[in-house]
Amino acid sequence: MAEKMSLDYVKEIAHKTNNEEAILELEQIQPTYLTEDWYKQIKIQRKWLLRFGGVYHTLDTYNHEALVLIKAPEYSILDFALWPFGSTSSLKQLQPMVMEIDLKKTISQVNVPIYFFVGRYDFNTPSALIEAYFNDLTAPAGKKLIWFENSAHSII
Repeated sequence: MAEKMSLDYVKEIAHKTNNEEAILELEQIQPTYLTEDWYKQIKIQRKWLLRFGGVYHTLDTYNHEALVLIKAPEYSILDFALWPFGSTSSLKQLQPMVMEIDLKKTISQVNVPIYFFVGRYDFNTPSALIEAYFNDLTAPAGKKLIWFENSAHSII
């Protein structure tokens, strides 16, 4: 559901902006990402998601994130150099499993306080789905949904 919503978002923006390149590339994507070339397809979708504000909302490149990483004392130059490899490896290993998870079915209750920090314009992990899950989640110890009104996937 999340990937389809994310794909629908970029297709909608591509059509609204008459971006022929995006329209052509996005129309080739099979929204369940079950084909052999799923990784190639998701990279195309994520490229347009970044460009259309679904990752950072007001920025359309990863340059600022790279700058933060390279300046952060917690990361070495090697960490920075391996960042793209780590991101790619994680996506390739985890995405097939993530596509199978339905939190509403597997985790309908938590017994500890839970907080959700959500970017209003997040279409990588669509905020509408997070809000729906939050509303359905039983949390006897308390739950709170905190919106970042000018953010997308990267709330910082």
